[in-house]
Amino acid sequence: MEKELLSLFHSALKAADAASLLTTVQSNTPEVYRCIEVLKELRSFPITTQLLAKTNVSRLVRQEFVHHRHDKIKNMALYVLEAWKKTPTVPCLPPNTQKFKVRNNVFKTSKKTIYPFQQKKSTLKL
Repeated sequence: MEKELLSLFHSALKAADAASLLTTVQSNTPEVYRCIEVLKELRSFPITTQLLAKTNVSRLVRQEFVHHRHDKIKNMALYVLEAWKKTPTVPCLPPNTQKFKVRNNVFKTSKKTIYPFQQKKSTLKL
């Protein structure tokens, strides 16, 4: 599944690069339509939160396509990201954890407490 998702992303990226090399901003060129078709395939791809986290494709789509110079590509990329936001979330717990309680987005196990969205504080010394 990862390889198929990444290959779809790379084919969309190639089409978007070809569309951005055009001197005029025309929305009816074959390169733009090719990119839009591949983005539609990405939208209909069976995606999970684990797959998105493992491949970072949502971050790459946001970086590469949301700020594209063609409006149709921008809009389709935003549509893909909105469809991916609606995927059901499954908590990513360690495989050895059997029992857990969810309370305020904190997973409490018998061994330790897991904060899935907590960022580590930077230890920058001046």
